[in-house]
Amino acid sequence: MKRNRCRLLFALVAAIALAAPSFAQQTSGNIAGRVLDPQGAAMPGVTVTARNPETGLTRNSVSDAEGLYRISALPVGTYDLTVELQGFATLEQKGIIVSVGQTVDLNFDLKVAQVSEAVTVTGESPLIETSSSSVGGVATSDGRTRSITSSASRASST
Repeated sequence: MKRNRCRLLFALVAAIALAAPSFAQQTSGNIAGRVLDPQGAAMPGVTVTARNPETGLTRNSVSDAEGLYRISALPVGTYDLTVELQGFATLEQKGIIVSVGQTVDLNFDLKVAQVSEAVTVTGESPLIETSSSSVGGVATSDGRTRSITSSASRASST
């Protein structure tokens, strides 16, 4: 009986000793928050992207029906966040520091995007050459050729 207690006590101490280092080895954190519209209503379907510019690591989350998002298990470091939804202005926040075991709370208020319109105008070259004068000819049905002077050459000769 005493021998069984010793084995049980030894097993318990060993389990605690082996489990303790695993708690200390956590090397990640989280970013979480809520996305709202200009009236303060929840915004579902918003894409929130965290990017570590030093490592290039990118993680995404999409806000739920209550506007909540969470990007979990981010390795410790500095992140840039982008918040975007079609029809709304894209938001960026840079330099967010994620520490071990920490959850950084960041809430965003999206604004309606401004409508932009682009008009492209292209010009076509004129069908009549007006920058130089020239003389041409026209053949008539009776086989004769008639000279024609362009209006541009008449204007420049007067």
